[in-house]
Amino acid sequence: MMDAQTTEHVAAAKSAFRAAYAFTRSTNEGTNAADDLFGWPKVRLRYCEYALADKVLGHDRKAVVWLLDVGPELLARWIENACAKVLPANEKCFDIVLKRGSENSGCMFAVTGNVIEDMQTKSVYKNYFFRNGMTRRS
Repeated sequence: MMDAQTTEHVAAAKSAFRAAYAFTRSTNEGTNAADDLFGWPKVRLRYCEYALADKVLGHDRKAVVWLLDVGPELLARWIENACAKVLPANEKCFDIVLKRGSENSGCMFAVTGNVIEDMQTKSVYKNYFFRNGMTRRS
């Protein structure tokens, strides 16, 4: 892996993390995890307790999630490497992938816990449980 190519990409990745509402709205400031979890080192994990106002139910929906703290440098590097391999001729690849990641997942990498999603509406929230970045249904 190479280092991030531009400071602009790192800055854009840092800005995109503002969409990570489980962290930005965390009531416990996204504290470090106490232990390693599912093979992820505790130094990279943030334990987040957060709430979103549910207008239909009339109260806050509360959730708990452990997020992988990848940092803007690493996120920029991941996207740059993917774009270099898959779409090297597309100069907008980085911006497109970052925007889609922000819109789709809020640039959150859930190791475990639940993520409340608004499903593109103003009132319908769904609660999804995650394990290693993937939604779990059982």
